[in-house]
Amino acid sequence: MNSCPLCLADQGQELLTRLTEAGHSITSDSKFCDSLTGNCYSCSHCGHIYNHIRGSLEKFYVDQYSLLTNDILQDQLIFIGPEKTMARSLFQSNLLHKMVKLLPASEPLSILEVGAGKGLTAKSFLDIAIQEPRQDIEYSLHEVSISKYKNFWEKINSHYSIVNRKKKYDFVASFFTLEHCEIKNIKTSYLDYVTDGGIIMLTVPNLLSNAGDLLVIDHTSHFTPDNLSSLFDNLCGNQFSYSISDSVFPRSLVILLSKSIGEEKLSYMLQSLDQHQSMTNQDLKLEKLLNDLSQSQYFISHVNANNSLEPFVFWGAGFYAKYFSLHMKNSDPLALFDSNPDNTNQKFDFTNGSHSQVFHYSKLFEYCSKNSIRNVILTLSPTDAALLYQQHSSDFANVNLTLINPWRCPS
Repeated sequence: MNSCPLCLADQGQELLTRLTEAGHSITSDSKFCDSLTGNCYSCSHCGHIYNHIRGSLEKFYVDQYSLLTNDILQDQLIFIGPEKTMARSLFQSNLLHKMVKLLPASEPLSILEVGAGKGLTAKSFLDIAIQEPRQDIEYSLHEVSISKYKNFWEKINSHYSIVNRKKKYDFVASFFTLEHCEIKNIKTSYLDYVTDGGIIMLTVPNLLSNAGDLLVIDHTSHFTPDNLSSLFDNLCGNQFSYSISDSVFPRSLVILLSKSIGEEKLSYMLQSLDQHQSMTNQDLKLEKLLNDLSQSQYFISHVNANNSLEPFVFWGAGFYAKYFSLHMKNSDPLALFDSNPDNTNQKFDFTNGSHSQVFHYSKLFEYCSKNSIRNVILTLSPTDAALLYQQHSSDFANVNLTLINPWRCPS
């Protein structure tokens, strides 16, 4: 039964199927994953967007999970501007410091980070807090599902404690963990840990500015401002007030919740944290986005049935290239081209066992001419792919190349 985990209605519309293979997932931090299949649904009753896994997520995170084993200080990068990146843990620790200044006075101030990963955000935060002590801070870490992180916490910093399950905390923070949690566990993972006068801060990917989140197989839920509101209305009733912002964290939603602090003050706190222009596409309707994403199923089925695109290359982002590479079983791409200079000259592994250097887009026409390539598949978000197709399809046709938008059903 693929009923909605939020409202339990059996009215889910299937959107698309996602696959991983051993050693290949679409996310950069999951190189050493196991094979898994999942179907994504949109609830026709409450609007919740959820994933149904065929198999076990516990087996998805194998012992060689690359984000853990390659380098203890290995971190992910986020785009904080058109051509500017920052280590995600540093961005998150800066956000924590700003929140601490806004919190009600408490000595000592107790902080709990839920879903702390390797503890890089805690390390960054505490390194600064220890050097510039403004108040006595007790920092605790909690991982909702994977206990082996404890070894990493011990290696990078000793100025914290493991979560005390009987304790209430003044500030509960969690970065990009909620989307991994089962709905039934949200209360016990987050809400039960905060004091009556405390605050919870959660971040999740924003589907309306990060469409690719729908393709991530180990995200059990996918959020927009509307369905994130519905989630906490359903879970909290009148017990918690909350406020949501899409301009604090790039391509993400930040929600503050509190039992005693009202929505107006929580909204003011979020405005104090605002660092970015909203990236939510206000003209993008969720229904259209979900339809565009589901159209990829038709394209993939068409290619797998006809094997008609050989030879071809990808042009776009490695994230979307890996998605299509995973699903186009009978077709082998020859190369990936990216317009972002930060990504060029890196190695891209295709799921058929081959790999390619990531080339800059400026070399695309020359490469295709030398290697008798006739097809170029746009591996971008549906919105960006549609825009580039409109702008460049005639230019490609002039040099006997076919530019293909895989988010559109083939004719």
